[in-house]
Amino acid sequence: FVLPLRVIASGYRVVYDPAVHSTEVSNVELQSEFRMRVRVALRAVQGLVHMKRLLNPLRYPGTAFFLMSHKVLRYMGFVFLLTAALSNLWLAPSSPVYQALLIAHAACYGLALMGIARIGGGWVGRAALVPAYLLVSYAAFALATFKFLRGQTMATWQPRAG
Repeated sequence: FVLPLRVIASGYRVVYDPAVHSTEVSNVELQSEFRMRVRVALRAVQGLVHMKRLLNPLRYPGTAFFLMSHKVLRYMGFVFLLTAALSNLWLAPSSPVYQALLIAHAACYGLALMGIARIGGGWVGRAALVPAYLLVSYAAFALATFKFLRGQTMATWQPRAG
């Protein structure tokens, strides 16, 4: 992540080449996916801090926009989710509309938890996988942010044996 940012900071362009292909084996276990997300997010946040000059929209307008929209906001999404949940709880007593929104909000988290616990079959089980993946990702982003704020690093990747 940092290498192309250094290229941009040096005044050069980073170019996408559609002829280049890569593959990776996806994690089957949710626990492995969570650990990978924490590691990747922590390294990305460290890289963003290291290359923070690229977040200056006056000097690097395009790069700053893409870093803010594709990285910073993505990794801070858990703050927005928490704010939305707390706001929803606070507003629910004031109006039936907010009560309905709270029920929908809770249903989304319930569906995510069903996906994490692998509860439900058929279309419900399949529908639960997307919110489960998102919830696990945002929980990993939150943990990575906490680790970053505590000064922890994950400089190396330790794949599981087997």
